[in-house]
Amino acid sequence: KDFPLLEFNPANKAYALTPTTGFRTFLNVSGSPGLLEPFSPLTGGSRTMYVGSNEVEVEEVDAANGIKTNVNYFTLPGEDFGALVRRCTIKNTAPTSRTFQVLDGL
Repeated sequence: KDFPLLEFNPANKAYALTPTTGFRTFLNVSGSPGLLEPFSPLTGGSRTMYVGSNEVEVEEVDAANGIKTNVNYFTLPGEDFGALVRRCTIKNTAPTSRTFQVLDGL
């Protein structure tokens, strides 16, 4: 309440700011023409959301670039403080081995 991760915005403004504000992931993949940003409105991957009792996971499969990205958000159990954990998993689905450079965060 007193120290939020991000500024509170009403829903209509938050939806408009989502592509540029908040958690983002950037990938530099060998053999790709430039930086890739999973979950960006400019990418053409298919997305699926999974909801559990204390977690939310979003998956993007980018068949054109041969990349599958999962982001899992869950609470940190058994602690005296509230916490949100973000786990990002990236999988190479291309038939060849490639090198990934990843920048992920807020």
